[in-house]
Amino acid sequence: MFYVCNSSSSQTHILKGIDVRIEGATPYSGQLNVWNLCDGGAYDASTKQIAEGCGGVCAFNETLKATFDTAAVGANATVTQVGWRSGDCIGPVDGPLPVSLKPHSSISLNMGIALPSSQATYTFAFGVAQDSAATVFLPSARPILLAPVAHKWTGEACLQPTMQSQIPAASSPTYYICPES
Repeated sequence: MFYVCNSSSSQTHILKGIDVRIEGATPYSGQLNVWNLCDGGAYDASTKQIAEGCGGVCAFNETLKATFDTAAVGANATVTQVGWRSGDCIGPVDGPLPVSLKPHSSISLNMGIALPSSQATYTFAFGVAQDSAATVFLPSARPILLAPVAHKWTGEACLQPTMQSQIPAASSPTYYICPES
C-alpha cells in the first residue's frame, strides 16, 4: 500500500498509472514457517480461545494487481486495475485511473503482486506516471520473500484434536500457534 500526494497549492495533476519492476531477486530454497497475526491471533490455553487478529478495515481508493511474465531482474509487470472506490478519509478522487489529483489531495493505492514463477526474496521498484511526464520510479521497496513453500501456522489450527492433545492446560494466559498441515 502506498499513497500518491499532490503537494501543489494550486495545480491539479493527472495520475495516469503505476508501474512495477523487479529490482533484485535472491533465490530461496529453504523451508519456511509463517504466521500472519492478522489471519487470527494465537490460541490461549487458559481460555481455550483464539485471540483476535488485526481487525479493522483498510479502504483504498485504487486496487491494482502486478503480474510478471518472468522473474528476471529488470522485468516490468503488467499492472491492471482490479477495483476502485470514490473518496475516503484521505481525500476524494474522481474514479478509476487516470484520476485528477486536486491541490493538497492524495490517493491510496493497494498493489497486489502475483507470485513470479521463481521463489525468491524480491526487491520491487514502483513507478508513478503523472501528467505528460515519463514514469518516475521510486527507490526500491523493502525486500519481500515470495515462496509458495510456506508452512502456515495459526492459532485456529490449535483447535484441531491432534493439536489439543499436545497443548497442556494452563491457569494463566499461555499462547500457542500450530501448523495448519
